[in-house]
Amino acid sequence: MLVADKTMGVPMKAMILAAGLGKRLRPFTHHTPKCLLHIGGEPLLGRLIKQLASAGVNQIMINVAHLGHQVRQYVGCGSRWGVEISISQEPPHQPLEAGGAVKQVLDWFEQQPFLLISSDIYAAFDFKKLTTQQLSDKVWAHMCLVPLDASLNAKGFELSKNGVLKLASSQGGKRYDYAGVGVFHPRLWKGVPAGVVPFSAIYQPALEQARITASVYHGLWANVGDADQVRAISREVCEA
Repeated sequence: MLVADKTMGVPMKAMILAAGLGKRLRPFTHHTPKCLLHIGGEPLLGRLIKQLASAGVNQIMINVAHLGHQVRQYVGCGSRWGVEISISQEPPHQPLEAGGAVKQVLDWFEQQPFLLISSDIYAAFDFKKLTTQQLSDKVWAHMCLVPLDASLNAKGFELSKNGVLKLASSQGGKRYDYAGVGVFHPRLWKGVPAGVVPFSAIYQPALEQARITASVYHGLWANVGDADQVRAISREVCEA
């Protein structure tokens, strides 16, 4: 059994990645940050915060860059959701990417595992289950996966029989994509320099050491990547 290394009884903190420029979603994102696009009558970011609050998460960090003042104005201090929200400001035209974003606020996590969530996903994750995900000295992260679209020309990930994540070795077999949600330990960022750091630079060394486990999610999930997806997801939500 894995032994949790977060303090018992202390709610897990979460960070929502919301600093993307949203280039593929233009013209929507010329005047609105991607995380504030409305799906089903509410902003993506608001829906995520509501889900986290329902799961017992009461401290949330949000990184911002492009049009960050709009995000600040929208979330305020988080009181409307009953949570405490902190903002990490990044250069407006040069976001730090996921690796650099976490590095900039690493001390905030107090050496405890945390939820890391992309703001451009629309899903029905059981965040309560994730907040109880246990890590150990040998397992530094647990990532949520979704089945990889067979039409995509990408290898993606695969899972071993004991749930350890690794890069897919071929185009055959069951392949998965990262769902934009996971539980991570700050030790993954040990030695990582400040500045722009892609997420792959954080997880790939741990993959090679078999330090990441994963689970496959089969429920409602969409990555809001372009304008057509925004329209399609909106129609699906309205018809549900």
